[in-house]
Amino acid sequence: MKHISEEQLIDYYYGEAESPAAIGEHLEACRNCAQAYSSLTNDLEEIKPVAVPARDAAYGEEVWRSIRESVPAYKSPKSKSFRGWFGSNWGFAAVATACLLLVTTFFAGR
Repeated sequence: MKHISEEQLIDYYYGEAESPAAIGEHLEACRNCAQAYSSLTNDLEEIKPVAVPARDAAYGEEVWRSIRESVPAYKSPKSKSFRGWFGSNWGFAAVATACLLLVTTFFAGR
C-alpha cells in the first residue's frame, strides 16, 4: 500500500490537493496516514498567521531617512578620456606623431 506523503497531506489540509476524495478515502482506510494527518493538523492549527502592518505613501521616505547616514554617497568615477591620459593636446600630438612614424617606417621597409 502506498502511503500519502507529508506534502500531499499539507495540500489536503489547505484544500489544494489534486484528488481530495481519494486522499479522504485513504485516510479512512489507513490508520498510519490518519495518525500522521491528525498530528499534522494539530501542528498547523497552532501556527497563527501574522498580520501585515499597513504602510502609508511616505513609508519609503521614512526608511530612507533611517538609513541615509549609514549608506555612503555615490561618486561617479572620472572618465578616462584621451586628454585625461596624456594631460593636454601636446600629448595627443606626440602619440599621433609616434603612430605616423611607425606606419611610415613599416611602409618604407617594404
